[in-house]
Amino acid sequence: ISFVVSLFSICHASIVHLETYPDYTGDISVVGTICVMDSDGGIEIEGTLGGLEENVTGGIHIHEGYSCDEADDVGAHYFEGMDVDPWTTNYESDENGVSYVSFSMESFSLYADFPVAKRALVIHSEDGTRIACGLLDLAVCISCPTAYRHLLFGTMGAVCC
Repeated sequence: ISFVVSLFSICHASIVHLETYPDYTGDISVVGTICVMDSDGGIEIEGTLGGLEENVTGGIHIHEGYSCDEADDVGAHYFEGMDVDPWTTNYESDENGVSYVSFSMESFSLYADFPVAKRALVIHSEDGTRIACGLLDLAVCISCPTAYRHLLFGTMGAVCC
């Protein structure tokens, strides 16, 4: 048991549970959980998305707003105080409309410089339409070795690793 415990550690993160974007009336129905964790020099964004268009590339970005209740509340990409919009980040879906995302963003943090906690995370379709939104809520998550990442996301969607 001590070997298993030593493989895993507890971390603080923000968990995003996605819902349909306000005012979106299309046929794409995104589901998924995204975890945002502090890392050295920035944040790590990891998770699983489903219900996407099949075999496409679309956007995944943190926006400046603190609400997904109304489209106007979500705002634009969050990069206040930076010279250039760094949110060129994308997902790639497979033939089943599923995407496993994992990328890092320098300079951002959960609560320190360029804080993203409580902000809106938005999923864009291939044509750029905003199709899903969720807030980065504070959570405690499990951090684990790379070999187990997709296993835990697949069986325990709210567990971050």
